[in-house]
Amino acid sequence: MYQIYFLSVFFNGLAGLVLSSDYISEKFSGFTGVRDLINGAKPKFTIGLIAFIIGALKLFAPVSGWLILGDLLPAFGGLLLGFILLMDFLRERSVMNSDVLVRIDSLVTSNKTAAGVIGLLIALLHFFFCGTFIL
Repeated sequence: MYQIYFLSVFFNGLAGLVLSSDYISEKFSGFTGVRDLINGAKPKFTIGLIAFIIGALKLFAPVSGWLILGDLLPAFGGLLLGFILLMDFLRERSVMNSDVLVRIDSLVTSNKTAAGVIGLLIALLHFFFCGTFIL
């Protein structure tokens, strides 16, 4: 399904952009306005939830009809990026009280810039090579 394919590329890229926005704004000073726009609580929650849902849908709707590596990587990327954004939203809202959630959050927030850059790369690779690698 090409609709899910497009949404997967778009939201993997957008979630990667949100997660790596601090790093990008350090490198490019003109990006600070965009960073302030997308780093709010509502955009993080919305983008994270949609990226997670699209990642889950991508597992069941491959582009060519068969499960291909070009679809698995963006699906798992969407699930991971969506999870990281949702955890970041929960941390900002101070909803997390459990020790397990605090440990997961410390692991997630320490690697969110790297996950964002990887998400951007996954989106670019998936855009250009959607059906190249067949399992």
